[in-house]
Amino acid sequence: MTGLFMLPAEVTVTVTREEQHQQALGRYPVAAGVARQVAAELAWCTIETGKYRGERAVEVRLDGMRVGELTYAMSERYQDLLTEITARGHQPGCQALVYIGKRGIEVSLRMPKVESHVPIPLARPVASAPAQAHEKKPRNKKRPVWIAAAVAGFLFLVGLINSTDEKPTSGSTAPVADVASAPPATTTTTTTTTATTTSSAVPAAPPPPPPPPPATPTTKKSTTTKQAPPPPPVPEEPAQNCHPNYEPCVPVARDVDCKGGSGNGPEYVDGPIRVIGKDVYGLDDNKNGIGCE
Repeated sequence: MTGLFMLPAEVTVTVTREEQHQQALGRYPVAAGVARQVAAELAWCTIETGKYRGERAVEVRLDGMRVGELTYAMSERYQDLLTEITARGHQPGCQALVYIGKRGIEVSLRMPKVESHVPIPLARPVASAPAQAHEKKPRNKKRPVWIAAAVAGFLFLVGLINSTDEKPTSGSTAPVADVASAPPATTTTTTTTTATTTSSAVPAAPPPPPPPPPATPTTKKSTTTKQAPPPPPVPEEPAQNCHPNYEPCVPVARDVDCKGGSGNGPEYVDGPIRVIGKDVYGLDDNKNGIGCE
C-alpha cells in the first residue's frame, strides 16, 4: 500500500460512535466553537451492535487509531469507491474535522458526492532492493608439497639400502642370498652388521619447504540504492475568510442571511448550512443544527 489517497472534499458526512473513543480523540485538543482539520484513514470494520450487527461498515482512523465509523447506509454508498481505491493499490483517506459536540469530541468527514466521478490512477510499485549476490569463496587448496618430498626421500633411502645389500663380502660375484645360505655362520653375521652400519650413514632427507600461504579472496560488495518513500500528503489549509462555526464555508461579515429569505445581508449563503458552533448569524431558526433549510 502507498500513502493515503485523499478523496475530494465536497459534502459533509457524519461519523458515529465517537463517544466510545474519547481517549483516542483526546490526542487532538480543540477549543469550543473551533474545528480542527486533520487527515483521516478509511478502512473496513464489522458492525458489532444494533440492527446491522455483523454487516460491513467504513471505519474512521486518525494516525492508525479507530475513532468511529460511518452508518451502514453511508457505508453502502461509498463501498464501491473505496473498494476500487484499494484494488488499485491505494489506502483511501479524506479530510476530517474534529470539534466539541454534544457527545464530547466529535468527528465529521469531507467526502465526495456519491454521483461524482473520482479518477483513481494505479499506484506506483515500490522498487525493492535487489538481493545481494552471494559470491562463492574459492576453496583454499593446499598442495601437499611436503608429502611428495617425503615420498621422494623415502624412495631414495630404500634405493641406498638395496644398493648396499647387493655388495659382496669377498671377490666373488655371488648375491647376498647365496652368502646367507653358506655354511659359515660368521660370514652371514658379518654381512648383516655391515648392512646396518651402512644404513646409519645415509644422510637424512632435507625437510620439505613450508606450504605457501593461501591467497586471500577479495569480495566486492554490491551497493544498492533504496528508494526513499514518498512524503506524506500535506493536509490542505482551511478556506480563508470562513467562519469556523459553520460548515460549509460561511464568510465572515457584519451580518449573513440565508439567500432567498427576508434578511438584508449584506452577505447571503445557500443552505443547507451545518452549525458546528455558536449560531452568531441566526441561520438556524429551529435550532436543529442545520441552517438555511
